[in-house]
Amino acid sequence: MKRLFFGGGFGASFGDVDYISVAPMIGYRVTPRFDVAAQPFYAYTKYNNPDFSANNYGADLIARFTVLRRLFLEGRGEWNS
Repeated sequence: MKRLFFGGGFGASFGDVDYISVAPMIGYRVTPRFDVAAQPFYAYTKYNNPDFSANNYGADLIARFTVLRRLFLEGRGEWNS
């Protein structure tokens, strides 16, 4: 349990373009300097002119290696639908 970490984000914007996104993240600390994580996401976008809306969802797979205390290298693979 001590090796698990959580994060992610939430965003919203309203106006000529309405946008809502949710992206929770769960990760696992493989070693003190190497982490892996998965981040599913969902985003809704609505344009008022022209009248159009879209639902986007998918997931990111993340690998992160810490080089120095505040410096890391990160690779991501993303699946979108």
